[in-house]
Amino acid sequence: MRKTIQGGRVSSVIHLAAQAGVRHSIENPNAFIQSNVVGFLNILECSRNQKIEHLIYASSSSVNGDRSKVPFFEKEQVDTPASFYAATKKSNELMAHSYSHLCDLRTTALRFFTVYGPWGRARYGCYAFCLCNK
Repeated sequence: MRKTIQGGRVSSVIHLAAQAGVRHSIENPNAFIQSNVVGFLNILECSRNQKIEHLIYASSSSVNGDRSKVPFFEKEQVDTPASFYAATKKSNELMAHSYSHLCDLRTTALRFFTVYGPWGRARYGCYAFCLCNK
């Protein structure tokens, strides 16, 4: 990333990569720490060192935990993640907050719900609504 933005006129970074999967995070927590925590730290450090103005990154609806109260509001406390995956994404939000405060790096977390794509899971929204049963 450093080589890509070094000397350029990059003012914002959009970071959407992560190791995903609640069940897999229990089976292989080290992969999640390396990708979601250490990898995100690398993004933060590069953004700080390259004087990026704004970092936009993928968080997850999983940080909301097992809450029954809906709708969710962004100002509500979400301090009890229900999975290790959620804990790594919550740690990203906390890390970004401290970099924002200490390093003057504006950050925006996007808490995605039911992401659709080639690796989407059939039991989630878009697939359940759109696919026909045979």
